[in-house]
Amino acid sequence: MRGVQVSERLTGPAAPVRMMVSKVAHHSYPYKTTDRAQFDRAFDGARAGGMDDALLLTPGGFVAEAVIWSVLWWEGPQLCGPAFDLGILPGVGRARLTELAGKVEERRSTLKELQGLPLLLVNAVRGVVPVLSLDGLPLPESRETEALAARFWP
Repeated sequence: MRGVQVSERLTGPAAPVRMMVSKVAHHSYPYKTTDRAQFDRAFDGARAGGMDDALLLTPGGFVAEAVIWSVLWWEGPQLCGPAFDLGILPGVGRARLTELAGKVEERRSTLKELQGLPLLLVNAVRGVVPVLSLDGLPLPESRETEALAARFWP
């Protein structure tokens, strides 16, 4: 039977997030779906590792998204995020950041290319949250992330 299914999840923390890189690969999907098996496995792995969330990479090794967030980063003054052609959804939170930052530059970036850059997460429920650490390594803070977080909600 086809139709609309309504579900709910706990919203989780809106504080700086400790992340790990998931062993679960990100597989593209064309629309919002309740088939969240890849994300559930990644989240379970993160929680088992004492982390708040997991970063999923494509099978080709490109940064895709977190379990319940869009992931973005700063390259100097430019806000960047994964390219949509990697099979991620645009997301309401990312759209709001585009309004605030003027542009989110699309990138096909590997983890190595993001080393030493401030990461942030966004979704429409939680707003903007900095990533505190990735795989146990602290990430730099960003005043720009704090400014976006303060302006996210009108």
